[in-house]
Amino acid sequence: MKSHHHLLSRGIRVAAAAAMALALAACTSFSQRPVTPISEVVEASKSGEGDRAIERAKSTKTTYALRGSDFGKLADAGVPDRVLDYLQQSLYNDVDFLTRYWVLGESMGNCDRCYPQPVDLGTLANGGNGMADAHNLGRSNTYSRPQGLPDWMTAYPGGMNAPAITAADVEQLAKEGKSAEAIVAQIEGSRARDYIDHQSITTVTTHFVAGLKGSELATLHKNGVPDAALDALQKKYLAEFIEFHRIRYQSWGKGSFSN
Repeated sequence: MKSHHHLLSRGIRVAAAAAMALALAACTSFSQRPVTPISEVVEASKSGEGDRAIERAKSTKTTYALRGSDFGKLADAGVPDRVLDYLQQSLYNDVDFLTRYWVLGESMGNCDRCYPQPVDLGTLANGGNGMADAHNLGRSNTYSRPQGLPDWMTAYPGGMNAPAITAADVEQLAKEGKSAEAIVAQIEGSRARDYIDHQSITTVTTHFVAGLKGSELATLHKNGVPDAALDALQKKYLAEFIEFHRIRYQSWGKGSFSN
């Protein structure tokens, strides 16, 4: 009996040591994982190697916290539609993942590289890498939105009875000559009902497809929609997306994931 207990105790110690080693290895891999500067995505796209730009971002698991107006700037810099759409979808995928952690009380801790990276595309013109200060992303937890998301995002899309608005509606407002302030106010007082591609609901997929594509935001920019309105539109759609997944994950195991 004593030998049995000794072997059992030894086995527990070995298992604990192995678990600790795996945890340390995971932390090390997080800390060593590089971030792909968005300037590399732009340069690869300019060289006609958009697929290489996507693969580079994928290989380092880098996503970018892009505002709506950023897509027009990237398009102006030569980034093609398929890359813009990838950048948008990868952001939405991360928001989905971080919302699940937020709802279930989990966390990726202080791994700053593991969160969507903030950008400052204005630095590209001066030879910068297009990235903004990304330290302390893992500590930016206000409990009002998923951990690691930038301050300009929100988890609250507005009142349920607010009127619906679409990207096409925003474009029409711009064509009518509405000011940026007026368009932003209308976006903020509305709800975006098409925040996911509804065809993806019936498709077996890891993540739902974003209803607002990066290339669509770039087209809106090209068609004269003000940057402030594009930023408000991106914020609204992401808020709807977070709210959808918040309810979805709260309903896990209860037979429903719709809102």
